[in-house]
Amino acid sequence: MSSFHQKIGYFYFLVLTIVILVTGCSGTIYFPTPLPGPSTTNTPTPSIGPSAIPTPSIEPSATPSLPVHNSTQGTFFSLIQNAINASSPGDIIIVSPGTYFENIDFIGKNITVRSTNPSDSGTVASTIIDGNHTGAVVSFQNGETSAAVLQGFTIINGSGFFHLGLTYLGGGIWCYSSSPTISNNIIRDNNAVGGGGIYCYSSSPVITNNTIYNNSSSGNGGGIECDMYSSPTITNNTVNNNSATEDGGGIWCYSSSPTINNNIINNNASNIAGGIYCDMYSSAIISGNTINNNRATNNGGGIYCSLSSPTITNNTISGNSASKGGGIMSYSTPTIAGNTLSSNGATQQGGGIFVSNASNVKDSYGNTWPRSNVPPNTELNNTYSGNTHQGGHTTGADVYFE
Repeated sequence: MSSFHQKIGYFYFLVLTIVILVTGCSGTIYFPTPLPGPSTTNTPTPSIGPSAIPTPSIEPSATPSLPVHNSTQGTFFSLIQNAINASSPGDIIIVSPGTYFENIDFIGKNITVRSTNPSDSGTVASTIIDGNHTGAVVSFQNGETSAAVLQGFTIINGSGFFHLGLTYLGGGIWCYSSSPTISNNIIRDNNAVGGGGIYCYSSSPVITNNTIYNNSSSGNGGGIECDMYSSPTITNNTVNNNSATEDGGGIWCYSSSPTINNNIINNNASNIAGGIYCDMYSSAIISGNTINNNRATNNGGGIYCSLSSPTITNNTISGNSASKGGGIMSYSTPTIAGNTLSSNGATQQGGGIFVSNASNVKDSYGNTWPRSNVPPNTELNNTYSGNTHQGGHTTGADVYFE
């Protein structure tokens, strides 16, 4: 055998010896290759914690070091969407604090996706789903029911679902023919053409105990938009500092029947209806809310009703401003009773309430208010104080009939 071949043989002998020593005489070195996630377009790799990079892993995994835990099945994932894809109805997915750059879709699964402690404000603030301006952050669009639960996250940087190739809707959360439960979240800094924070189309979600702020819409519904036969239950939320270029800085309702109870709706702004807009045959129940310091460039600082029959009862409506109807602008047939309207202002008429000539307002017994602008105001269904119009005048400012 030549010297060259002897050297080659010796080299392979050394390699084989090293392999045997490393692998425990099995003769095989295994380099695990992570399985790809279900979608590379809407589930980019999250950044877990302030600077850590997740270790590649096969998913699902029994490795507890991964941050997304299906506690029902005992499996772990690096991405929320991967955990959803592998889940079964009724599963609970628990997400550790960190920032996850994802746009997640419940894909019709009635499961719970939550942070480690949805009742703790610090945990909610530090468990972030960041949409990275590439669509709605969270989507419910396959008939999810109230058993589909999103709880305890901060939802940021959504830009909306591109609906029918026409427009972007639901910056933070997109609900289409679905009725999920959305609770104990912070929904902020999202934007869309409609529904900067949350958009509901033919949907009836339960939206409760959330903070919805700093969202914007270049159309309607800076905070929440309820569109086309939606009947969401909106309770115990704080809806503030949202804006809409057109209508409904806080909440916009179109041909829908939301229940809006016990919320704080303040410091929102739009062209019409800084706080709440009820439009086109909407029969909202608006009760027990604090609606204050909202602004409309045009009409209806606190609430605007157009061609609708909302029931507006037992709210505190104060410090709102508009051209007409600082507190409430009515161009429809609402029931308005038991509210406290104070310190609202209109640059034209109706610091408290403006009633258009096409509107008939009813009391809690179904009786139509008498139309009279004879001061002082004698409308006894609500409590008024400090409302102003026409350059700060108080005379006749509580209720103005066009």
